[in-house]
Amino acid sequence: MTTNSVNHNFYGMASFSDNPLSIETKTKLSRLLFLNTKISAEEARTISRTYLFEEFTNSLLERLQMQIDTAEPLDRLCDFLDKIDDWVSINGLLTYDEVVDASDNIGMPESHLINRLRRAFYKIEQPSKEMCIALLRLCSNQLDEDEVNTILDLYLTQAT
Repeated sequence: MTTNSVNHNFYGMASFSDNPLSIETKTKLSRLLFLNTKISAEEARTISRTYLFEEFTNSLLERLQMQIDTAEPLDRLCDFLDKIDDWVSINGLLTYDEVVDASDNIGMPESHLINRLRRAFYKIEQPSKEMCIALLRLCSNQLDEDEVNTILDLYLTQAT
C-alpha cells in the first residue's frame, strides 16, 4: 500500500511524508494543490495531513483539476505569483523537475519561477537546513560564489 516517501519532495510538502496515501496519489495531489490558486499554502498543508484515504482523495483530485482547467489564465498567473511566498515559507521549495512541470502548466519560463522561489526563500527569517540544501540543489547553476556563501552561512547558523 504505502512505500517509502523519504526520497519524494511532493512540491515541498514534507507533511506528505507520513501520509498513508500511495506515492502516485501524493504526487498528483501535491501538484494540484500547488497549481490550484484557490487553495492557500496553509490549506494545502492541512489537506496533506487530513486526506488519508484514496477514495476520498480521488474526488478531491477531480475537483482541483476542474478548478485549474476553468480558471482564466491571466488571473491564475497573478494569483499563482501571489501564492509562491506563502507556499515556500509554509511548505517548502520545489525540485527542478517540479519547477519544469509547474512552468509548463502556468506558462511561465522556468528561470522566472526559480527566481521567484529564490526571492521567497530569502523572505524566510530562519530557513531550515533542509530548505538551504533545497535551494542549493534548485539553483546550483544560477548562483554566484557570494550567494552560495550566504546560503551556506544560513545553513551553518541553524541548530542541528
